[in-house]
Amino acid sequence: MNINQLYYFKELAKQRKFSKAAKNLSISQPSLSNSIKSLEKELGCKLINRSGSQITLTKYGEIFFKAASSSVNIIEKAKNEINQYKRQKDNIIKIVSIPSAISNYLPAVIQKFKNEFSSNTTFIYQNSLSNDIYQELEKGNFDIGICSKLDTNHKLKFIPLYNEDIIVFVRPEHPLASLSEINLEDLNNYNIITYSQDTVLGQKITQALSYNSSSLNLSPTLDNDLSIAAHVLTNNSVGIGVDSAFLNDFNLTKIKLKVSKNTNTVYLAYNPKLDLSANLKQLINLMTKKMAIPESD
Repeated sequence: MNINQLYYFKELAKQRKFSKAAKNLSISQPSLSNSIKSLEKELGCKLINRSGSQITLTKYGEIFFKAASSSVNIIEKAKNEINQYKRQKDNIIKIVSIPSAISNYLPAVIQKFKNEFSSNTTFIYQNSLSNDIYQELEKGNFDIGICSKLDTNHKLKFIPLYNEDIIVFVRPEHPLASLSEINLEDLNNYNIITYSQDTVLGQKITQALSYNSSSLNLSPTLDNDLSIAAHVLTNNSVGIGVDSAFLNDFNLTKIKLKVSKNTNTVYLAYNPKLDLSANLKQLINLMTKKMAIPESD
């Protein structure tokens, strides 16, 4: 028995499908199947029942699943603590952030931190969607995150930082391009593209728009600003999103949308179970002391 087999069995028991488990593990289905068969042979019992594409756990499988899950969690916790200690020892802070914060917010904050506290701290950025940021922080792969807040996530600590403007962006020749500010009624009869409902920001924007107007032709289907911008240019549709510097590379006109300023509050998030280095505490204090806003109800 090896560590990989524990990971493989835990994922298979969680997904209940060889195809999905193999995909998540980045291995082939035959490799996963052979690993489980080898595990069953070593333990001398049947761990799963196969029924078409689905699997169920036997009583033996349920017992082993608890042990495998516990073992994997202990290993992952140790790996996270080791990686965190390495970062602290090497004076590295890893930040996972929504793209707009990387372009609009973090550069000035990091420069201020280096000027006032530690010029030799190395910062590593990665951009991601809020949903993925939660997972990365829970796993301990990053020190802090900049993201939207999912109210049902109680594993992370969220501190409000600032509100992002929600804007409309269109091609320069579009009829809406001449407006300095857009009300929701101005968007009637246009095809509107925004973030997918699979994203936290997509949920918040759709909720805000739907609450104020039920007649909009809204398609919440895309994951990021670049995809929305490309769709707007190709189809001459109307895009709605945050005012990101990434949009400056496109020939688009940006107009402020008149919605609640709290439609998208950006938060600093971190895992309270992890030990914070002195530098990390200083960074969090800097970000929240001078830039925090009252949290909306």
